[in-house]
Amino acid sequence: MRAAAARAARARVEFRAGSIGFDELRSATDEEVALLRQTGSALGALWSLGFQDVATWLTSDDQAVELVRRERVRLFDAPGSAGGAFLANSLGEWAISLCRIGEIDAARGAVERGRGLAQDDDIADQIMLDLAEAFVCALTGEADAARALVDRAGRNAEGIDMVPVTDELDYEAAGIAAILGDTSGAWALLEGLVERAETLGLNRFADRYRQALGELG
Repeated sequence: MRAAAARAARARVEFRAGSIGFDELRSATDEEVALLRQTGSALGALWSLGFQDVATWLTSDDQAVELVRRERVRLFDAPGSAGGAFLANSLGEWAISLCRIGEIDAARGAVERGRGLAQDDDIADQIMLDLAEAFVCALTGEADAARALVDRAGRNAEGIDMVPVTDELDYEAAGIAAILGDTSGAWALLEGLVERAETLGLNRFADRYRQALGELG
């Protein structure tokens, strides 16, 4: 088990750095997932599989990302799922993906459901759901509401020392800014993300952020 965990951890680092491909990552994490399930660690298995979702976001298009996020919601929503505590957050991420492929009504429904499940003191859930709702508002012409929600997410993130949370906040905030016509604001956020990713050796993340910069035109 320790050897498999070490191989999977190394694969995640190497994938972030861009030195191995998705197939190699999947091979290492699938081995870890199988062993975790055999030992009764269902939550650990879901966490390991979760990085494959991140890898899909790093290497695929919006349609593919929506599919994996929809499947994660399905898994977490299953009776007795070890991922139930993360369902609200996953609904928020799925709602953002739905927005990015134009499924606004479905996104609104996912946000509403996530709001009903989220705990008020779970900052990560509140940030994700605020961003998802801001996307919906931006796409339906409610610019002031979208900006207010992004601002609230930013205030909630103050003092949080969790790169995945704060970087996702900036990335999604850049997408919302672009929808609202604030290209310079979106550009600044994405350039900051590229710089931080390069500093940390997260080359695939840097490339993903550069792709978003290119899409701004």
